[in-house]
Amino acid sequence: MKRLFFFALMLGVAACGDAKGSPTAPSSVQTEGSSTSMTSGATAALTASELDADKVPSHIMHPVLFPMNQGLVVFPPRNEPNVFFQNLQALYRDFLRRPQDAPTYVDSEGQNVWLTEYFRFYLNGCSHEDASSRTLAEITTGSTLATCGSENLAFPPRNLPNDFQNRLQAVYRDVLRRPQTLSYVDSEGANVWLAQYLRFRVSGGCDHATAESKVFTEIRGGGVQPVCMGPPVPNSNVAGRIENLETVADLITYHQDAVAGSAFRIAGIIARWELPIPVYVDASASARNVEQALAYWKSVTGLSYVLSGANTEPRILVRAGTDGLIGTAEGRGGVDGTYPNNRARSGLVVIRPDLVACDFSQTSCAVLYERVLGGAIGLFGQVAGGGIMSGGSRASSREINMLVELYRLPHGTHIEPDGSWRVVR
Repeated sequence: MKRLFFFALMLGVAACGDAKGSPTAPSSVQTEGSSTSMTSGATAALTASELDADKVPSHIMHPVLFPMNQGLVVFPPRNEPNVFFQNLQALYRDFLRRPQDAPTYVDSEGQNVWLTEYFRFYLNGCSHEDASSRTLAEITTGSTLATCGSENLAFPPRNLPNDFQNRLQAVYRDVLRRPQTLSYVDSEGANVWLAQYLRFRVSGGCDHATAESKVFTEIRGGGVQPVCMGPPVPNSNVAGRIENLETVADLITYHQDAVAGSAFRIAGIIARWELPIPVYVDASASARNVEQALAYWKSVTGLSYVLSGANTEPRILVRAGTDGLIGTAEGRGGVDGTYPNNRARSGLVVIRPDLVACDFSQTSCAVLYERVLGGAIGLFGQVAGGGIMSGGSRASSREINMLVELYRLPHGTHIEPDGSWRVVR
């Protein structure tokens, strides 16, 4: 017998989560204002959907088969996070000896697919409210929705996907009328470890098996695992071609032909560092902040670095100062000396004295240090599309692609607009 359900979803409704077994290394809790969203206010009426009470819709029965509209930040196919989540259940059961007593209205496949979908919307430019409402609308209508059209490589703090999970539980219970079952993995574990798996996949350069292995090592107490992306290996040839023409254009505009620092290097030829990038931190600056900023760039590009104990070239010098800062500028960074083949020999980072000792846990401080060091390692301008160099909280894919490709090129390389390159010095 068919019944027609017309429903309005209360986005603020509480769900039936549990609070057992907190995973390690949670992200900090924060609040977030909503940007332009599909919803207005605290409630939203989603599209009415005709549900067959005797037959569960296929996208609810087998959500792993639900189509995916990829955004700028590309996610793995749905079956791979699903395999990870199944194996996570087994790890909780067999290694952690967790009882099957975490109540849930969402089956394990639904938990994995819809939480991943929430992360996918969030990392593709949607606010928390947008990501939540779009995912829930897909569930209740069975139709795929587009992402928000930009990228944000920073995963949300743990409280936001937890809020989404509460709403998801409410939809499965009150709208889809799904029965309550018991799981080995509680909602917090699902949130934390699925996000960590996706970090390794989306921004860490890991394949499925490696990402799963790294997460399971962390769960077993092996400590935080490094990403898979190793340092770029310079091409041994004297000529070649870069296939990604967007990256080619960015390398030419924001590095090779950039005006910034052109008095100290040969324009028209790349000016990168030999890896690991040598950095000397003057006593007037924060060595801890510098190292954390360099570690961030390494995590997304693979670029290795070493902190030098002496102020001798080759090196990037980081110090407090105001020289070269115009108006309200907070800092600057660039290459100010090269060898004959235009290989970087000297770099300078200057940070305003009133900001140099800032707290790196504050976003404004982290962005400042990451931005000025980004300028010193090869990003000679505000790369189009947002990102660290434009004041964003995380590097954009264009910035990442640009740096990775730059450090694959041999010293003395000139790049043509068609992507061809050759060593000219």
